[in-house]
Amino acid sequence: MLQKLNLLIVSLCLLLLISCDSDDDDNPSDQNGDGKPPAEMVDTWVFQSVKVNTVPDNLASVMDWEQDAVQARLHIYENSAYVYEQVNIAGGQLFAENGFVFVDGNEIDVNVQFDSDGNPVNEIVYLTYILEVDTLQLQEIDEGDVIDYRLLRNN
Repeated sequence: MLQKLNLLIVSLCLLLLISCDSDDDDNPSDQNGDGKPPAEMVDTWVFQSVKVNTVPDNLASVMDWEQDAVQARLHIYENSAYVYEQVNIAGGQLFAENGFVFVDGNEIDVNVQFDSDGNPVNEIVYLTYILEVDTLQLQEIDEGDVIDYRLLRNN
């Protein structure tokens, strides 16, 4: 009798574990099920414009570019790594930060890990995004301001 009771308890535990595991596979808000960016997002993106509270603003000012920076790029990789860089007119890197992104539905969390000097950075930037062919729109709320970035795929 004790063996049958133990077998029943073990069977119920296994059934419970199996049913809980299958629930995690059907997360509709995570496109890949793993937080990685969708394939269409994996590329190099160039910042084109910014609006603060719907008013056009200066990218260099809003993004606090380094002196002599003329462009900012965002490289998003298949393994969720990213590199943000500011470059000069010759394409030389003036500043960079890197880390990883976590994508869930239309939300993207940018986890900044290191700056261009290799110093650790512990910051997470929460954004929403819209991706349409060669245009990536990112939106963040920063100290009550709604900041909209428009990026184009670097062809």
